[in-house]
Amino acid sequence: MNKNIKSWRNIAIVSIALLASNAVFSQEDAPTRTLQVNMQAHGNFSELLYGKNSSLVQSLPLSTFTIEGSGADRIGSTYFFVDLEVGNASNLKNKMLGGTYLEFAREWCFWGKSKAAALTIHTEFDAGVGYGGDSWGSTGNGFEIKTALLGGLSYSWFGDKYFFQIQLLNRYELKDYYGCGGEGWQLTFVYSYEPVKWFTLAGYADFWQNPIDNTGVKSLKRERSFHFAIEPYIWFNVTDYLAIGSRLRFTYNNYTGLVDEAENIFDYDRKAYFAPTIALKWNIN
Repeated sequence: MNKNIKSWRNIAIVSIALLASNAVFSQEDAPTRTLQVNMQAHGNFSELLYGKNSSLVQSLPLSTFTIEGSGADRIGSTYFFVDLEVGNASNLKNKMLGGTYLEFAREWCFWGKSKAAALTIHTEFDAGVGYGGDSWGSTGNGFEIKTALLGGLSYSWFGDKYFFQIQLLNRYELKDYYGCGGEGWQLTFVYSYEPVKWFTLAGYADFWQNPIDNTGVKSLKRERSFHFAIEPYIWFNVTDYLAIGSRLRFTYNNYTGLVDEAENIFDYDRKAYFAPTIALKWNIN
């Protein structure tokens, strides 16, 4: 079976299983359940800042369409998003669906009525697939976006206008086509702040150590294995349903892929980038 198809199949199986398990808990907890879903469309213009030959621009889609959802119930909460990437920022002729990425996270809190309710158990599944073609009907090599399993502890602070959470996680990346993968760590901050009804600031910051160094060897000691991605989202709420804004993405040490197939050498660029978008968001409920 084609490896790209296998990746899609595996993602679909895990996603359905996670959603099904969450549905069981949600039915039990219907009186206290909440669910919020939104759709986003992002246009990237990083080529204007760095030129089409930069490693960042070559790895970015021209447009990203996102479905995002979050829900709470009696024993925790669920968060998920699915990104659909279209085109490539370095090649405007590319109109192909470049890939999709899924994140599914669950906070478990079986002690919700206690004083320790702010402390939760965090579990997460991240995965995606990409496509190497540049137009509809063209041929190209599919590739896997790193599949990672994460687990650890989270602690939250929240009020009427703000939410802040810190996550300390163990990160395990499944082996890819080249046999690279392994264990690392990840520190995540999640936040949301709405001082007035018409303005929302939300986002996250991820700091992690990738178990793959520039030679494809599992290692936690190489400088190249440290990365961060900071993504504030600024939204101006036109109505209760429609918002316009931007994703202000800061990254360091972007992955440039396989640079020497004969030696299985991988590389990162050790550079920091700022990659803003122009975005629309529609709140379904």
